Amino acid sequence: GKTLMLFCDGQDSLLHRSYYLIGCGLYRKWEKAMEFVKSCLSSKKEGVVTQSALEQFRSSLAAAELDAPVREELEKSLKQLEALACAKDLHELAVSALSEVPALEQPDIEAQKKIFADWRELRREALEKQTRAYLRELAIEAIKTKKKELGRKEELLYAFENWDQIEMKLAEVEEEEAALAAANTQEEEYIP
Repeated sequence: GKTLMLFCDGQDSLLHRSYYLIGCGLYRKWEKAMEFVKSCLSSKKEGVVTQSALEQFRSSLAAAELDAPVREELEKSLKQLEALACAKDLHELAVSALSEVPALEQPDIEAQKKIFADWRELRREALEKQTRAYLRELAIEAIKTKKKELGRKEELLYAFENWDQIEMKLAEVEEEEAALAAANTQEEEYIP
């Protein structure tokens, strides 16, 4: 019952509607059956479901333990639906639908092949994009590392090029430190 309901839900053909009603009965989904019957009655189309589907649903309904008001409402709705039912054989409808399947096979196969080819192309493009991004990140990291290394080497080269100036500045700093140290010792010796 559940499978019939699942596969036939939302399909608008006599075969699907009939099997959906049978599925509601087998699965004992009386609320869903009531909704379905009411929607069929509101459509006012002829041949909404087959007579045999109504009979099978009724046999499921008869075997079920239900509250009297729910059973009465379903029976009343089924009597109204009987006026819109058709006498076509459900089995013949299923056989007819199955005979149409081979004509649909090749287009479905071609559609699946196209979907797979498109998916494969999208997958390839996504992989290339990720690979380019990864390689770009590696290159950026390599550039940053090289830049740090070159900066360190430049500092060393700069230090060796300007060695004389650095020694002169160092001598000036040492003289200033010596002068400050001498001033501090003079201040410490002065006692008023």
